[in-house]
Amino acid sequence: DQGMMSSITSSLPGPGETGGTRYESLKEVWGHTSALRINNSLDRSETPKSPNEVLMRAERALQDDMGCYNLVTNNCEHFASYLRNDSATSGQVQTAAAITGGLVLGAVLIG
Repeated sequence: DQGMMSSITSSLPGPGETGGTRYESLKEVWGHTSALRINNSLDRSETPKSPNEVLMRAERALQDDMGCYNLVTNNCEHFASYLRNDSATSGQVQTAAAITGGLVLGAVLIG
């Protein structure tokens, strides 16, 4: 369904601005210009919420103060994983942290 809600995005504010959060349709997000892939990797280790529960949680989160957007601690992946699996995590952040930690350790060992 092209009108189906696919995501709720948070935007990083510019200087002197506050970030925003909005519903976006699958057509708006995907745009048919790239391959579509659904990543629900946490479903292997945690029971996902039903679609209706995810939507209710999203609506509640939008009404409540969700906190400020933060690339490392409160980004869109954290938000989506919290809604679906009740665990606000970001695999991308974890991967970046592991790579950065490995580079730092390597530099210390070499230096």
